Amino acid sequence: MSCFWKLIALWVLVASLTGPLPVQAADSAQVAQQLTAQIQTLHKIKAYVLREDWGRLFLLEKVTQEALTNVQDPALGLGHAKTWLAFQQLIVMFRYSKSFMQHLDMDAIHPDLVFLSENMNAISTQFGLDDAPYTKITFNVYSQIHKLFLQLKSLTLPGPLTKKVDALVPQLGALMAVAQEGDRPKTFRAAKSVYVKVREICETDFSHISLGENGFAIAIEIEGLNQYYNEVAQNFEGTDSGK
Repeated sequence: MSCFWKLIALWVLVASLTGPLPVQAADSAQVAQQLTAQIQTLHKIKAYVLREDWGRLFLLEKVTQEALTNVQDPALGLGHAKTWLAFQQLIVMFRYSKSFMQHLDMDAIHPDLVFLSENMNAISTQFGLDDAPYTKITFNVYSQIHKLFLQLKSLTLPGPLTKKVDALVPQLGALMAVAQEGDRPKTFRAAKSVYVKVREICETDFSHISLGENGFAIAIEIEGLNQYYNEVAQNFEGTDSGK
């Protein structure tokens, strides 16, 4: 573990015992307003995009809502360690969604996309996280996908999909073991085949079966996470992780 992350770990530990983290000058009501406007904007954008883009928008809205919930929680608040980590996740998620936003760009929502970019830049500066590194994106993304596939297994699924999920779960576990070491070249190499298999399930199985309301929400989140990771991998490697 680098010196930077040792300091961050110590910072979070101390904060959990002694109180809130020091955050650059920011007002809770102002930040809550920024996050609320961001959620409303993401919801508006959804009406203009294709079904295949809903997963990413859902994911961005979800991490924004989690940050807002922490800000508004009297037991946490703006400077608490848990809130700080929620904002770190939010900022990193948007940082690696720039290509996705460019893909969505059209006249009808261009001002909204500009707002999202400017709003996140302002939040990043307020939290002093505009230059903060993040070294375990692969682990975090596929740990969540692993959890979601286990939830999906608890539902009634068609036989062929059940077999695919059963085969994929241990592969996700193996990837997580490698990814614990951080976002290194060997981590991205290990993730490529898993990314492709998850994408194939999303495209060939999720799109052609009825999963019910709960299953649909799980499928949308899996698809969004996998698409998000592909953009992350392209930023790190300069290549499409699915190819």
